[in-house]
Amino acid sequence: MYNFKKVYLNTYNNSIVKLDFKDDIIKFKPKLMKLDFLVPILTDFRSIFKSMIDNGESNGINLVTTYSCNLNCNYCFEGQNKDKRIIKDISKYNEIWKYILPKITNPFSIAFFGGEPTLNKDSIYFFTNKIREYSKKKKTKYYLKMITNGTLIDKDFVNFFKPNEFSHIQLTFDGNKKRHNEVRGYYDKIIDSIKEIYPITSSIGVRYNITKDNWTEIPIFIKDLTKKIPLNVQKKVYLSLGFIDSKDVQISELDLEKAIKSTIKLTNNSNIRFLSKPTQKIKNCPAQQKKEAWIDFDGRKYFCERVIGQKEYEITDTSKFDNFYPKDCFSCKLYPICGGYCWVQSELKQDYYFNCLYSKAIAEEEIKKYLSKGAKK
Repeated sequence: MYNFKKVYLNTYNNSIVKLDFKDDIIKFKPKLMKLDFLVPILTDFRSIFKSMIDNGESNGINLVTTYSCNLNCNYCFEGQNKDKRIIKDISKYNEIWKYILPKITNPFSIAFFGGEPTLNKDSIYFFTNKIREYSKKKKTKYYLKMITNGTLIDKDFVNFFKPNEFSHIQLTFDGNKKRHNEVRGYYDKIIDSIKEIYPITSSIGVRYNITKDNWTEIPIFIKDLTKKIPLNVQKKVYLSLGFIDSKDVQISELDLEKAIKSTIKLTNNSNIRFLSKPTQKIKNCPAQQKKEAWIDFDGRKYFCERVIGQKEYEITDTSKFDNFYPKDCFSCKLYPICGGYCWVQSELKQDYYFNCLYSKAIAEEEIKKYLSKGAKK
């Protein structure tokens, strides 16, 4: 409330108004209709959202540089029996590049994924050089992304890339130093990698895998992060909470709420970001669009990172995916800025309930923060 008025956010298009809705609705009716705060009674938002998902542009490709990994995390959704090959066949790289070429848009992204993608640095260098050459010739923009465990980052790797050539690099932690080292090790090395990649990426994602055993360690982790990482690096860091698909370590709903509030409080007083401005996140999900977004060096194509390497989900017949939309989400007022649950998790019978709770809670907190700032202006 501000001067006896309320601030309203339209989650469909991010419009924001400040008014006494009952008194001002007639006065501002044309403007409210233009901003979609008032819509015809029969407006079918389900159809609108479905159309936005289906027709969204896919402007990138995800390359699985290898299924192999130098770690052995027991919760890895790719399983423990990974393909250990590291393919360094230039002819295969060229075949993949020929496949990518007609799909390039402006801008275009190439994301490196694994396994651990940096086990095959040669492939990363190859495709980076290819997109550089293409961009220079066609005068297009591109950006790189990568999800890595951070243990193999070194100066030679960093020096290969231009400043901020990556738009995002994500690294993951499993608790404070002691617990993280029990799960996967290399805590200090990953901290060092965050500092090393600073010049080559515009944002650094730090994912904290939250469990019933480690959620109380979040304050310790954030304090350690801010202590060991310089201020200029902290400004590029985005913290997120991740979930492990295992009932054995699943956090309770009440503790999840406490963890989110604790994280918000701690990050509000640091340069590390947790909440961001709420924006429309109706997903251009390749899986829902039935587009090949992940490809490995055997030429196998997949809709989603969660099914790469699983033969039954290799793209051959797309008809079995015709009815997969987040139907339960379409009626939720937070859906446009939450983006909905992952239907692939639902298909795989993985527990997406906590992802839903988390996404809703974060969306609500982002709205509160955004509107409180807007109300003070």
